[in-house]
Amino acid sequence: MFTRTALSEANLHTPAFKRAGLNKNRGVSMIELIVSLTIVGIVLGIAMPGFVNWLGDRQIQAVGSSIVDGMHLARSKAIERNTSVNFVLTALPGAAWTVKCPTTTSNCSAGDPSSSYIEKMPTSEGGNNVVVTLTNVTMASPPTFTFNGLGQLTSPTPPGSGLPVLTLTTPSAGACKAAGGQSTCLNIVISASGKVRYCDPSLAAGNSRGC
Repeated sequence: MFTRTALSEANLHTPAFKRAGLNKNRGVSMIELIVSLTIVGIVLGIAMPGFVNWLGDRQIQAVGSSIVDGMHLARSKAIERNTSVNFVLTALPGAAWTVKCPTTTSNCSAGDPSSSYIEKMPTSEGGNNVVVTLTNVTMASPPTFTFNGLGQLTSPTPPGSGLPVLTLTTPSAGACKAAGGQSTCLNIVISASGKVRYCDPSLAAGNSRGC
């Protein structure tokens, strides 16, 4: 007569028990792997366009803020020194810019009396995928915006109804929302008084963030 312990140990060596153990520890089948990869591919296919648009929007906002900050710096330096100061877009269609005086002066350089620049921003720090285009006015290359000692925009002139507008897009993210796409593009508008702001052309004019 077998005890419970002896019977259990005997059952360990039966073919049925061995098969059950093998089934318990078996790996992933080829069909399960294919199904899993298919599901992952579908999820990535749905999520990727949204991620590309999100990344493009973040880059445009970063570049827009950089350019607006650079223009604000040029304007404030012009008022502070009571002299003309230029904001130069040095690498269109990229986002590199330089704030400098029209001529080399001892009170305009950033530590170097022989230089006329105050501050520089390379394209690599502003978003290599962002394209900056100039509309409403025709300007020589590189486009230069000049603020006088009162902070007013004196070049390009005359501003009038042809105020200069910088349009920021990311072609890799597709068309702008204003053109029926999914990408949030921005415009940077400079007024005759020297005020600078960026706006979203896809929003209604009455919206505070619209153009």
